[in-house]
Amino acid sequence: MSGWSTPKREHPDTVSLFSDDFHYEQHDTAFPHAFFWKNRGIWVNAHDDFEILYVETGRIRLYVDDTLMILHAGEAAVIDPRLVHFGFLDEGTQHGAILFRDQLALKGLPYPELQVFEQILRGELHFERRVLTPERDAELLDVIRRLLNVYREQNPYWRLSAVSLFCAFAEICLRTSFLSEREEQPARHADTRKSDIALYLRFTEYVNRNYAAPLTLGDVAAELGISESKLYKICRSIQGISPVECILEWRLKQAERMLRGGDTSVTDICYACGFGTVSYFISRFREKYGVTPKQYREKCTEK
Repeated sequence: MSGWSTPKREHPDTVSLFSDDFHYEQHDTAFPHAFFWKNRGIWVNAHDDFEILYVETGRIRLYVDDTLMILHAGEAAVIDPRLVHFGFLDEGTQHGAILFRDQLALKGLPYPELQVFEQILRGELHFERRVLTPERDAELLDVIRRLLNVYREQNPYWRLSAVSLFCAFAEICLRTSFLSEREEQPARHADTRKSDIALYLRFTEYVNRNYAAPLTLGDVAAELGISESKLYKICRSIQGISPVECILEWRLKQAERMLRGGDTSVTDICYACGFGTVSYFISRFREKYGVTPKQYREKCTEK
């Protein structure tokens, strides 16, 4: 995983982050650690740890390799080591993630069942690729919530708590067959799905570079080397909205950041973010945020 600026830590082996910006960083830690994120997307990444992802509020559309999982509040997913994954968050979403470190594998102890963690990290055992729900997985979700609380509270015995809860987590996963040797699965159009994801990422990169310019669906599709209908299908499949709506969302988010972070006039922000007219900009901004750009800036200034 690649870097962010390291926030202040209450404990050297954990990271708790409550900020507007994040990106991944690799940490050399002695035990698993947790991240806490508020309303920020999960960037494309893969790592040697297995990851537990829990949604506290909101909803995440999580892509793991070629599989889409939609996680609502109170639900979770577990991601095998080395699987590429990323996600899109609804407004107001908060989630926590725990990355397992192999130092917790309890190496050298004469109990074969405790080698389960090493087997996971070696790829010999795999987690079922599905959403954990309260109706089906209440016991496992309870352990996950307790694990997250361990990292939040940071009491003097947090390592003991983490070890015991990870052992409980593994026991439940094995007993319920959520963790097992993976059977061979029939092919599922994985190559096509990965190609669509790659095209969507290229689309977002292009919009990021050119959102201030007049963009037409035809221009963007031509830049990607695909048809307009193909671009529409990819955006609807991955993000749930059309390409035009994706571009509008991006422009509104840039405008919102500019309103929060400076004194640039509303008119200048309008054109800097690619809107054709001030009236259209104000109308769409009010539709998304419930206030005009000027009112939004005043509310930010009051805080």
